[in-house]
Amino acid sequence: MTGTIKEEKSLKNIMPYCRVAKQVITPENISDASMVHHIYRIRTTQRDKFRLHLENKGIQTLIHYPIPPHLQKAYEHLPFGKGAFPIAE
Repeated sequence: MTGTIKEEKSLKNIMPYCRVAKQVITPENISDASMVHHIYRIRTTQRDKFRLHLENKGIQTLIHYPIPPHLQKAYEHLPFGKGAFPIAE
């Protein structure tokens, strides 16, 4: 199975859950471009509950940045500490 076909199949699996879940923000489609979702970002206020629901349906989920970039050791020299980007935290 090619990467594109596999990604399209995975995306079709998750879309029904995104449509019915409350407060889910999904990526916008751009009309003159095709999207490649090697990372399909979903924002929700009920992340852990939504992840568990998807995993119970056999859909793997991952947290791409478990530690927000501005709090990682590589960026500690920058003037951004805890609270600088509360949505990311």
